[in-house]
Amino acid sequence: MAGGFRPGGQTLNINGMGDAEDVRVQLDGATKSFEKYQQGSIFIEPELLRRVTVDKGNYSPQYGNGGFAGTVKFETKDARDFLQENQKIGGFLKYGNNSNNNQKTYSTALVLQNEQKNIDLLLFGSVRNAGDYKRPDNS
Repeated sequence: MAGGFRPGGQTLNINGMGDAEDVRVQLDGATKSFEKYQQGSIFIEPELLRRVTVDKGNYSPQYGNGGFAGTVKFETKDARDFLQENQKIGGFLKYGNNSNNNQKTYSTALVLQNEQKNIDLLLFGSVRNAGDYKRPDNS
């Protein structure tokens, strides 16, 4: 990860290349937008990730041309990943605190699945509130 220390300013960097056009980013098979004149950002709550794959190099038979540094592929979980075999309902709550900037993180999820296991639902929400970072000299 490169860029800023806040989630909205983080970018991906492969072999020293981290501009938006250098790293192809895919989320569940969809390529993230080309952001030529912006830093761009990539952030997803870790609880929602099933797998992250990094392919280095500018060409891949699977993804084609583009992304001089390579491709980062994010695969997200679906509702079934949060439930055990016989569960029909589930969820979680998460709270996080960062003492330096007093960042508070609140996340919650609700997961439902019908009896036939052919329909499922995943509702997820997250809120982050943070102040300014403090240097070691408290300035």
